[in-house]
Amino acid sequence: MAESRAIILQIDPRLEKANLTVKAMKAIEVMATVDEQGQLSLDLPLSVDKYSRVRVIILVSEEAEQQSCQEDKEISESAIESFRQGWHDAMTGNTLPVSQLWEGIDAE
Repeated sequence: MAESRAIILQIDPRLEKANLTVKAMKAIEVMATVDEQGQLSLDLPLSVDKYSRVRVIILVSEEAEQQSCQEDKEISESAIESFRQGWHDAMTGNTLPVSQLWEGIDAE
């Protein structure tokens, strides 16, 4: 996704009645992923000065949020069930030697 840019004028409400000091800000749109700790990981690096403070506005679709949570829950349940089945097979001896797993497979 190409980086979108826009100029946003932000008026400090405390100065609105005084001198109308206007601060120009550059908007950069980029997609990101929220990890398990709630931290953002941007899909692309930003072209701004390193170690500069930025203002971040997050737009989240409520529908996408609910769908994502449901998908995560289904994946977790599937993984847990798969682990339980594998553990049961291992404990009951329902296993195959690794050498047998490759039989009939042409490896180059």
